[in-house]
Amino acid sequence: MRTDPGLGTGVYAVSEASRLTRVSTRRIHGWIEGYQRADRRGEPVVLGDGLRINGVLQLTFADLLEIRVINVFLNHGVTLREVQRAAVAAASRLDSTHPFTSAQFRTDGRKILLEYISEGGSAELEEIADKQSVFRRIVEPFLNDIEFDGDRPILWWPAHQKKRIVIDPARSFGRPIVNNCGVPTEVLATAAQHAPIRDVARWYEVDRIDIRAATHYEASLAA
Repeated sequence: MRTDPGLGTGVYAVSEASRLTRVSTRRIHGWIEGYQRADRRGEPVVLGDGLRINGVLQLTFADLLEIRVINVFLNHGVTLREVQRAAVAAASRLDSTHPFTSAQFRTDGRKILLEYISEGGSAELEEIADKQSVFRRIVEPFLNDIEFDGDRPILWWPAHQKKRIVIDPARSFGRPIVNNCGVPTEVLATAAQHAPIRDVARWYEVDRIDIRAATHYEASLAA
């Protein structure tokens, strides 16, 4: 587990990652660090960065996206053990520490999901495939919100609003912002709770439609 975030990477506290992905902090810790049970230790599901800064777990932008996709799998009936096996197989096949959010996974994801090694050492091809074609029908729409540079994810457009809201690890410390002006959505939404939109638009020199988009997005996170 690394202890420095590196340059050009968004770094997220577990609590902020939980807010953005709607995955509990307990699950995030377990997926990155592994679950400690009385009789055994569960292996991590997120195989990527897992930063430690002053002893506190922090997530990179790639970790954030990986958690989001893993949560989609679980919400549609794939077990955590199946996801962990698929993650290991996909990581090996794609040579990636974040296989579920690589561009290669997006184009070849069906085959990756079908292939993992059973406890007996044989290749299993059916179990995940029977989950209603999980990748094609469920996961791909979520990956459509991700913008890639080669195989590496660089932007997340989380709000489906004509690309108004973006999470960019290179801007505003990776916080959700209005793309046109770079103002964090949380700042605009908070200001709009205490003042008319026309005043907020003047203060921050942003369009009113951007303020409404930011307010709607922040409300969706709190729902």
